[in-house]
Amino acid sequence: MVALTRRLATERSLLVVFLLEAFVVGLILCATVPPFGGLDEPWHWFRTLQVARGVAFAPRLGPNNWGGSIDLHDVDFAYWFAQRFGAQQPILKQDARAVSRALNAKPAENSVIGFPSTASFSPIAYLPAAVPLFAARHLHLEPLTQVAFGRLGQLCVYILLVAATVWTLPAGRLVAAAVLTMPTSSTLQAASAATRSTSASCPCWLRRACGFMPAGRQH
Repeated sequence: MVALTRRLATERSLLVVFLLEAFVVGLILCATVPPFGGLDEPWHWFRTLQVARGVAFAPRLGPNNWGGSIDLHDVDFAYWFAQRFGAQQPILKQDARAVSRALNAKPAENSVIGFPSTASFSPIAYLPAAVPLFAARHLHLEPLTQVAFGRLGQLCVYILLVAATVWTLPAGRLVAAAVLTMPTSSTLQAASAATRSTSASCPCWLRRACGFMPAGRQH
């Protein structure tokens, strides 16, 4: 029993260190990956903006088209990056900051935008980014800072979900932690997307539904 307790304590310590390192890597990625440089990040960004406005379900705009009214300046900010990416032009921090500040100085304006690729996704998956985005918007922060708030919220919740998922597994916890924080996942977790939170939460709820308890707590 003493040996088991020591093993669990050692494993718990290793997991904490591992996840802290993953969080630091995520912070670095949040700061270095250009806004909307993540996989499908612009489309996830539009859905996040919608959820941050309190709209849980996107209205239908036409045949095979869903979306809704979102802030035009945030949309223009995403399109500015998309144009730079498409033209393979360099993205300088000072240019992005200047565009962000110029858009933030304009009067608020909404526009109906179609984003059918993400409009049907569950609003719950976007809450980690939508809640801090809601706070940033009410503080009248510029679009570049709003993106940072959303990414940071997504990263924090993802790391917590990984911790919960890993600790509910009956075995292979370190392997699961390594898989859930591998380079591809680490890049996506630093972007405003719902994919990573969903993939991390599914094993967690599945294990709970099957009746598994964290190691050392079975009765």
